[in-house]
Amino acid sequence: MKYGIYNAYWTHEWSADYEYYIPKVKKLGFDVLEISCAALTSDYASDAKIRDLKQCADDNGIILTAGYGPTKEQNLCSSDPEVVDKAMEFFKMILPKLQKMDIHILGGGLYSYWPLDPTLPMDKEKDTERAIKNMKRLSVVGVPHPDASRPQRLHPLADGWCQHLVGRQQKHGVADAVGQHQPTVDGLHAVQQGVGGQGVEEGFIVRRTVVE
Repeated sequence: MKYGIYNAYWTHEWSADYEYYIPKVKKLGFDVLEISCAALTSDYASDAKIRDLKQCADDNGIILTAGYGPTKEQNLCSSDPEVVDKAMEFFKMILPKLQKMDIHILGGGLYSYWPLDPTLPMDKEKDTERAIKNMKRLSVVGVPHPDASRPQRLHPLADGWCQHLVGRQQKHGVADAVGQHQPTVDGLHAVQQGVGGQGVEEGFIVRRTVVE
């Protein structure tokens, strides 16, 4: 059993100096620090900052995970195609950054937006159909293989989202299923590790995937 904490416990903003908090959570006895994807568009947008953050986590023996609440403009279940396109571009930009930090778990209401505005019209059935459809699209996002002579891999997190949505639609009887998505690119196979793949009320935590 490993224990972790969300960095936002100590802050009033989603972005922060994570390299300050990593030794802090280590000293407090935690194994995991969850960071916000929002920081990857501001304080940790550059590859150099991402490398430094990963090195800090490695030096302290801390596992990094990520959390995010997409904005209304990043809503994968929106009925507006332009909004969905913006959401797709955002996640395509974020996923490689997470991979560089060896992050395998991403939590949050990723298939929609947060905080939800209850005053707006809502069609849960159509929203669910669009979420499944667009998660499936995102699940085939490729990332470069370290060996340039080999093909792109499915991104572990993107594939995990698709795998998890399959489980959710089976549990809740969603008509428009993702289908049993079995990745075949470059030896990718999904395995459940720890809490990965276990649903939570406000969203879900993706399962971890392993690339051989």
